Parts: sequence; C-alpha cells; structure tokens
Amino acid sequence: MVGGGMPFVLGNCRYIDDDSDEKPKTVWRQEIARTRRRAYQKLRRVMDECQTELERFDREYEELLHRLTMEERFAEIKALEESRKKVEVELRRDEENPPQPLFG
Repeated sequence: MVGGGMPFVLGNCRYIDDDSDEKPKTVWRQEIARTRRRAYQKLRRVMDECQTELERFDREYEELLHRLTMEERFAEIKALEESRKKVEVELRRDEENPPQPLFG
C-alpha cells in the first residue's frame, strides 16, 4: 500500500489505503443516496396523495355539474309547464268567449 492514505490506481482497479480520505467520501455518498431515496419516496407519497385529491375533486366537480344541469333542466321544465298552463287558460277563455271577427 502507498503510505499517507493516498489512493493509487493499478490498471482499472483502484486501491484505497485504510486511512485515506476516500472512506468519509464513501460514507457521504451512501448518506446522499439514502437521503435521495427517502426524498423520492416522500415525493411519491405526496404525489399519490395529490393524485387522490385531484380524482376526488374531479368526481365532486362532475357531481356538481350534473346536479346543476339537472336543476337547469328542472327550471326549464317548470317554465314550460307554466307556459303550458297559461296557454290552456287562454284556450279555455277563448272557448267560453270566442274572439269576435275583426271586420265583422
């Protein structure tokens, strides 16, 4: 081994002396990798929660839109019903008192 804790390269193999600077770097790399994995897992959890919330909001929106459409249809039906009643009243009135000819 090379003294002084310096790594040396032999061919494609890298040898590290026991008291070299490379050990702390390896520990830091492992810690960074663990932190990245934890951060990614947390990000996935948050993204999954957001997706679930988005799907729930989408369902609620569709239900509200359907309900609003049904209320609009109900209002249209109610208006048509009132119009029909007015026409029936006018028809009954015309049957009871037929209109006079204009030029008669």
